[in-house]
Amino acid sequence: MSELFRTTVATVDLAKLKHNFFQFKKSFQAATYICPMIKANGYGHGDVQVAKALEQVGASALGVALIEEGILVRESGIQLPILHFGIFNTEQEARAIIEHRLTPVFSTWEHLRCFASVAPAGYPVQIKFDSGMHRLGFSPEHVPQLVSFFSSSPLQLQAILTHLHTGEDANLLDGLSSEQLKVFQQIEKAFVGFKIFSHTLNSSGGLHFSQMQSQEVLANGISTRQGLRPGLAIYGPSPIANCPLDLKPVMTVTTKTVKYQYLPKGQGVSYNITWKAPKDSVVAVLPMGYADGYHRLSSNKTQVLYRGKRVNVVGTVCMDYFLIDVTDCVAAGSVENLAHETVVILGEDEFGNQVLAEELAKKVGTIPWEILTTVGQRVPRRYIESSKHS
Repeated sequence: MSELFRTTVATVDLAKLKHNFFQFKKSFQAATYICPMIKANGYGHGDVQVAKALEQVGASALGVALIEEGILVRESGIQLPILHFGIFNTEQEARAIIEHRLTPVFSTWEHLRCFASVAPAGYPVQIKFDSGMHRLGFSPEHVPQLVSFFSSSPLQLQAILTHLHTGEDANLLDGLSSEQLKVFQQIEKAFVGFKIFSHTLNSSGGLHFSQMQSQEVLANGISTRQGLRPGLAIYGPSPIANCPLDLKPVMTVTTKTVKYQYLPKGQGVSYNITWKAPKDSVVAVLPMGYADGYHRLSSNKTQVLYRGKRVNVVGTVCMDYFLIDVTDCVAAGSVENLAHETVVILGEDEFGNQVLAEELAKKVGTIPWEILTTVGQRVPRRYIESSKHS
């Protein structure tokens, strides 16, 4: 029903998604493995549609966090390898992974042994190592046992990987990422007898790594053939300042005004009257709220684009609505004569003005990942391919 009647919509430009992918591919020509992350419903963009677009442009694999996510994408017709980064502990889960041809990424012995007990010979698997994040992954102390296990296991060890906890410093020779990667290099040496590859660089690590000079890369011992797992950056927002790549925001969220209200100076709006008109004002009501992912913390802090101008969000954001101050954008007169107009909540308007996820995140004290992934399910997604990007 929402797709037919709702004026609040998230438009996803798949051409921009492909453009962002090619930005990574051009910057890492030696990297033979690029696995974009499409977990959490493609970071809010729609995992199936995102997966199909990335398959078209030559992604090596796709990454999910849940078995259910992997099954959904596989059943949509995707033939690419789908990496499952989550934990599972039952044979039922292992059999579901096998049935839907997902590639498990192991982080614990229980995880690995459960799968090995039911998997067919030659099934491809990967191992994650904890090089310092201390979340998921085998300890480096387990390397000898793992080498021994896979030397006789019928499973096909395909790759090893780790995750950078502070990828923002991946361009520093003495940074935390460098420490992690040096730990991982020792792990790689232990697996030199296996025909495997490695992948270590997330969005922030990859973007910083792309700025390093060749001599620094060699000094740091980081292989330029390291595989990439871009997440956030594939969708446009940059996790680092001064992004070296030309990334384009893929999602634009728009809605339409449903009502205008004239307010004499001193009158307030919304729950608890957290904003009062500083002068005679006109406010517009927008049919979007925190149930749609427009955070309540945005109250009186953020801006939207109306008639090509930035206007303030005023009052407390409600579950289904919030209000904006359009006083400086409308002519004096009856509010009944004002048209229902499109408002850009996130993304770019027709005049080239932008409200980016990075901006919204900073104003409400969160991160761009959360801004994108919390755009609600009841906001319909509309898919387009604008003029081709390369």
